[in-house]
Amino acid sequence: MSWNTLRDRLFRSVAFRLTLFYAVLFALVSCAGVFGIYFMIATYLNREIDEEILAEGDELAYVVSNQDIEQVREMFFLETKDEGVDNAFFRLTSSSGDVLVCCGMSRWAEQVFPLDWFTEDREQSAVLKTVTVEPDGRKVRAFSSEITPDKVLQIGIALDQYERILAQFRRNAAVTIVAMLALGTLIGWKMARKAMEGVEDVTRTAERIAQGHLDERVRVAQYGDEIAKLGDTFNRMADRVQKLLIEMREVNDNIAHDLRSPITRIRGISETAIALKTHPSDIEQILGNVVEECDRLLHIINTMLDISEAEAGTGRLELVDIDLGAVVHQAVDLFQPVAEERNISLRAEMNGLPPIRGDLRKIQRALANLIDNALKYTHAGGEVTLLAEECGHFLKITVQDTGVGIPDEDKSRVFERFYRGDSSRTHPGSGLGLSLARAVAHAHGGEITFRSSVGHGSSFSLILPRKKSQP
Repeated sequence: MSWNTLRDRLFRSVAFRLTLFYAVLFALVSCAGVFGIYFMIATYLNREIDEEILAEGDELAYVVSNQDIEQVREMFFLETKDEGVDNAFFRLTSSSGDVLVCCGMSRWAEQVFPLDWFTEDREQSAVLKTVTVEPDGRKVRAFSSEITPDKVLQIGIALDQYERILAQFRRNAAVTIVAMLALGTLIGWKMARKAMEGVEDVTRTAERIAQGHLDERVRVAQYGDEIAKLGDTFNRMADRVQKLLIEMREVNDNIAHDLRSPITRIRGISETAIALKTHPSDIEQILGNVVEECDRLLHIINTMLDISEAEAGTGRLELVDIDLGAVVHQAVDLFQPVAEERNISLRAEMNGLPPIRGDLRKIQRALANLIDNALKYTHAGGEVTLLAEECGHFLKITVQDTGVGIPDEDKSRVFERFYRGDSSRTHPGSGLGLSLARAVAHAHGGEITFRSSVGHGSSFSLILPRKKSQP
């Protein structure tokens, strides 16, 4: 991989952007903290030196007001000696600017502090400010106060020591900021990698699934809530995809099996007719058998298409207001001759039901499949009962029979396409009726539930939402 490709991939990665964000955030927080501390230290030092100068000013003002010039000069000399000849400056001038006493900062003996430092503050009796003394560029905290109408006291304290403290702090702060930036980058990278680890795990799992390893899943327990939710959603999607693929394989197998039989019979009938040179009078019966088998094939194919459309939500529902009670009575009337022929009691029990909104043809077909199954697996002398009732916001039609029942091992597969239990092998059918009924129920926002016990019969309930009342 070339450097340019690696660089582009790095810059586009979410981990790099998160790292950059954390590093900048750490740097900004560090700078803000350091600048805040620097400001507090500088403010504290300025306050300390101001208090020192003002205390000196009060003390010297008393001396100037009550002592003669010689005593003032002696006092200035002692103060300069305490502060340092190069660090302190004391001067007493007349109101006209004549120097009466001057002491300290010997290197600037020829450059006395000009009075125009305080020109803009001439109306104030006392002035305190920081000035820069040329040519060294030394900073001095200067104080000027009119002691008496004819005497002005000026004090200057060099800020060299304070400037060294602040300079050392700035150097240490720079090192600290660089260290915090490096630490922020490292921590940011670790946090970004940790945050993206779950996404990478999802990506790796998706690649493994794409390679055919359908059992691969994301380990969700080791991540935070957001990543765990993503992983759980991905796993449920993978489970659904795997289930669909398994169902597709089974459907393909069942299609191959269920379609092969009628096609084989059609071919066998045709070959027999050709081989035996069937008399023209028998051609009509042979063609009838062929048409019957073709109809069976078309029924299976059309039912599969209807199920697929209903499950995918692509089938269009012709919605109308439906009187479910009337639909139940019509279904009973339709299957009554079949029930009488098999000596089975078929009846309906219901009270007045509110209307529903749905596709009449599809609901009739779903109910017909449930009744047909009930009659098919109920012995002579048995009963099939249709119960219709309200259940909150839903209407439930239950088709209850006293037939053979469904074994426990078959219950989980009764709605699978083409699945037929051992007890149904002797009965005609394609194994698509219950799959279609459930698909219709789902398409209407409903469901199908069932209960069954071997030897005691089964009970299938078609649950559909009631029609929403108009506001």
